[in-house]
Amino acid sequence: MKGIITRCSVIFLFIMVYLFKNSLVYYDTLLVTIILFNLLLCIPTINVNKYYSLINTIGWLPIIVTTFIVKNVFITQILIVLILLRILLFTINYLKFNNFYLPQTILNYSWTICMILYLAELLLNSTHGLANIFLLGGIISTLELTFIVLLQKHWNKNVRSIFRL
Repeated sequence: MKGIITRCSVIFLFIMVYLFKNSLVYYDTLLVTIILFNLLLCIPTINVNKYYSLINTIGWLPIIVTTFIVKNVFITQILIVLILLRILLFTINYLKFNNFYLPQTILNYSWTICMILYLAELLLNSTHGLANIFLLGGIISTLELTFIVLLQKHWNKNVRSIFRL
């Protein structure tokens, strides 16, 4: 419950900074700081419940959508495919293991870093140099997690790669 309230307050703060961007001088730097703070909230603690990954994913969606709205970036078809793949991944994981918590893989961590770098680049420079890495890395990471969930016989959160099953 504490994680949900913290995530909602970070999202609310992010949207409020966007709404008052005309009166704030360094609103883009403040938004990137909030994104980095949200990254700190993504670090799993010892007592992780089965809804952690779902809360984590839902916590990033409003930040991504608000960033795209701030910078007038159109949502591409590959981003829609990525979101649908994530929904399918959560569904498969829940049906198979009755759990929303996904294994934390190296590709998933690297995709999170690419996502943060792309959002920071978009907010600070309005360029799209990391867009393809963000989108394709997300699809590759999601496919790897899907294969891990499908190939696991028993649920295990400490799978670092598909090659370590």
